[in-house]
This record gives sequence, C-alpha cells and structure tokens, in this order.
Amino acid sequence: MTPAAGGESKLARLPALREELKLIPGRKNADGEQSWRIYDPLQHRYIEVDGLTVEMLALWHSVNDAEALRTELEETRNVSVSIDSIKELIKFAHDNYLTADPLHGEWKSLSGKSGRAQQGWAKWLLHNYLYFRVPLAKPQEFLVSTLPAVTFLFQRRVHIALACFGVTGIYLVSRQWDQFVNTFQHFFTVSGAMWFALILFIVKGLHELGHAYTAVRLGCQVPAMGVAFMMMTPMLYTDVTDAWRLTSRRKRMAIDFAGIAVELMIACLATFFWSFLPEGKLKSLAFLLATSSLLMSLVINLSPFMRFDGYFILADLVGIPNLQPRAFAVARWRLRETLFAIKAPCPEDMPTAKLFALSAYAWATWIYRFLLYLGIAALVYAYFFKALGVILFVVEVVVFLVNPVLAEIREWGKMKPAIVGSRRSFVSAGVALAVLAAAVLPWSTRVEIPVVVEPFELARVYPPRPAKVSAVHAQRGATVAAGTLLVSLTSDDLEHEIRVVRTEMARIKA
Repeated sequence: MTPAAGGESKLARLPALREELKLIPGRKNADGEQSWRIYDPLQHRYIEVDGLTVEMLALWHSVNDAEALRTELEETRNVSVSIDSIKELIKFAHDNYLTADPLHGEWKSLSGKSGRAQQGWAKWLLHNYLYFRVPLAKPQEFLVSTLPAVTFLFQRRVHIALACFGVTGIYLVSRQWDQFVNTFQHFFTVSGAMWFALILFIVKGLHELGHAYTAVRLGCQVPAMGVAFMMMTPMLYTDVTDAWRLTSRRKRMAIDFAGIAVELMIACLATFFWSFLPEGKLKSLAFLLATSSLLMSLVINLSPFMRFDGYFILADLVGIPNLQPRAFAVARWRLRETLFAIKAPCPEDMPTAKLFALSAYAWATWIYRFLLYLGIAALVYAYFFKALGVILFVVEVVVFLVNPVLAEIREWGKMKPAIVGSRRSFVSAGVALAVLAAAVLPWSTRVEIPVVVEPFELARVYPPRPAKVSAVHAQRGATVAAGTLLVSLTSDDLEHEIRVVRTEMARIKA
C-alpha cells in the first residue's frame, strides 16, 4: 500500500492502532527499496507497505494528528509528506480494521457488515456455492512432531533417484503403450469409480501435506487444513498464508511447488512399478496413481490463470504480489487509454515491457475465465434439474460475465467529462458503430439459399424387399395413366429364391 495524495478529508486525528499488529521486513523491490509487511493475527492477513508508510507508522504513537505527524517527519526523519497522504493512510487503516478505536459513526458501518455476514443459508449458498472453504483441523502441532519422519523427502539425492525411476518408467511404458492405455478400462465399473475417488482423495491429501510440511520446515505456521468446495465439488486445501513472512521468493516458490512435487514423485514411482506388477487391481492402481497425479499436476495445478499453485508460482517468480488484481488494473488502464486517450496515470510504475506483459497476462486470464465460466454454467445447467439449472446458469453468466463488463462501463461513466473531451473517444465510437453495423446490416440485397422443390402431394413407394432399379420406363415430366409401368426392379435375393423353387419343382417332377 502506497499512500497517495487525495482530496480533502475529515480524518485528521490519528486513531490508535491495534497493539497485536506486527511489522516485519519483506522483500526488496526491483529498484532495491526495502518493503515491509503488516501482519494482522486476527484476520491472518499480510499487508505489504512501502518505506514511507513505515516512517509514518514509526512516529504514529508519539503524535495526535496529521499535522503533528507531518511536522515530526520533516524535523526528525527529514521526510517530506503531504497532509493528504497521511489522511489517506488513516482511511486505509480504518478500511482494513487496523485501528483500535472506530471513527465516530463507523460502528454503523461495522454493524451493517456484520448483519450482511449473518445472512440466511439460502442467500449465502446462492452467492458462495461456486467456492467456499470449511476448515477441519489445526495441524501445526502434528506437522511439527512428524516433520523428522519426512525430512528425507527434501534431500537432493532422493529427488534424483525418483527422477531416475520416472524416466525408466516412461521408457518401459512406451514399449507397452497399448496395454498401458487399455488399463483404464478397469475403472468403467462402480467399484472402479470408487477406487478412482479414493485414490484421488489420497493423492490430493498428500499434495496438501507437501505444502504443509514444506511451510513448517521453512519456519511458517499452518493454522488450518480443510475442504474447499468448488461448484459443490470437494477439494482439500491448506492455509499457508504465513509464507508471506518469508523474504526469500525462492522459499515461497518451494512452498508453492511442494504439492506438485509430491504428485510428480507419486507419478514417477507408479509409472515405474506399473511395468512389473501382475495384471489385476495393483496394476490398475499403479496406472491410476501415475495418470491422475500427472494430469492434476500439469493440467490443473500449474495453470496460472486460476488461483491454484501455478498462479502463486508465477507471482513469486516475477516478484509481483497480488499479480492478478494488479495485472487487471493495468489492462483496464491500457484499454481506456487505447479507446479514449484520457491521459490517466498508470496504476503501476514499471517498465513498458513489464506493463505490456501484465496486460497480455490479464487478457489471457479473462479469455480463459470466460470460456471456463461458460463451461461451468453449462455443467450447472446439466447437473441440476432444469428449473434450478436455468436459474443457476443465469446467475453464473450475470455474476461472472455480465457484472465485470457493467462495472467497467460504470467506471467509464465516472470519467465522462474526460472521455467526452477526448478526440480519440469519437474515433472509437465510430469504429464501434461501424463494427456493429457490419454485424447487423446485410452486406447484400440478394440472398441465395439452396432449396429442394417437391410436389404438393408426394407418395413414397418402397419395394417389399431390397432391390435395385433395372429400367425406368416413364420420361421426366410426362403424364402417365393409371396402371402404367414406371420402373422395373430386380432383386438378387428374389432371383435366388426363384432359382431354388424351380430346382425343387424340377426335382419333384423327376
């Protein structure tokens, strides 16, 4: 969070900050500046702030109002800051519940939020059926006590050995590929489906334990593990928010990648042992472990467009926390500048190449989610009975596809004076109208449609058995009388039967 200059505000008094808040050093930015993080233990949240904010927070308790803080910063720290920036920081502290004393009248806002949180189960389910979490355990003590038993899995020689198993297994499977693929047929039964669900649950459990053990090994807390429901489908999850206390991106990436690494280890061993196991349940089990682990790791967990492991790996790799919200903000800013050229400031102070990469990532995510949400809406419609399916389909489309577009259009409405005053806006409006006209208006006044002309009354005649046309006696367009021979048909089956009957008659006569 960077305090920014804002308009006049009544928030001049410095509120007391909550005593349990902790300030811990974070990573260094691209320009070498040290960042800091505020840890809120009640909400289990980390908020990244810059050096200027830390300077203001260091003197927060020694002064009473914004003017005194500004004077103290200039005299003791030789730091120049505006009153509006201090007021913006005060507002930020209140909005994120970092203060010990709410503002006058703010209890009404908090009460309203509490009332909205205590909504009925039906309304809550309507808004949250797509994704919600249910914590089941606090595993910190168990993880710490059992960590020595799994420490060997973090050794490099173990990783090399498992990689060798995997490469050997892939080679052996390639020599029996048809048999390997046909193993899946064993799961097209009720018992096979139950085995599939059980193994998938075990693999995902080991996946989450990989995250948890890696976090504990690196000194982080794991406050909760439980079940997350995505479109009413249960999925295990592990809360590793405490990884934000680590200043090393490499260590955070180790936690992000740990679950995928566990599944790849399982896939390597299962692929290797599949070639040596006899036909039966064990061989099918090895096939299931190999394929499901590899599929879940590479196709789902490594996707950077949803907030799975791949997204957090990418965010730590490029060193941009809150990657998606920041990329979306840059993409929206670039879209507005392209359409309207209103000269608004860029939300990120980054090189042009990085801004372009963020915009490309945002558009790729939007396209991916558009297709995904359409697919989810179709699945919702198919899974539920039709009346509820239609309602949920509309909810999916409106909430995830229509609402973001309307929100952006509302933002354009707030910028109406700047948009109207820009010449680029009229060019964009003209292009939009031209595209709309090209899509709606016909390009030609002549329409060619292939048709088949048939008589008003048509009688279809079929022979009593398969036959072929040997001769057509009527001419096209000619008028024929009743009883006129039109077509001669021949049937190989009928000719065969006639020959058999004649032979039998000759035998009887003889």
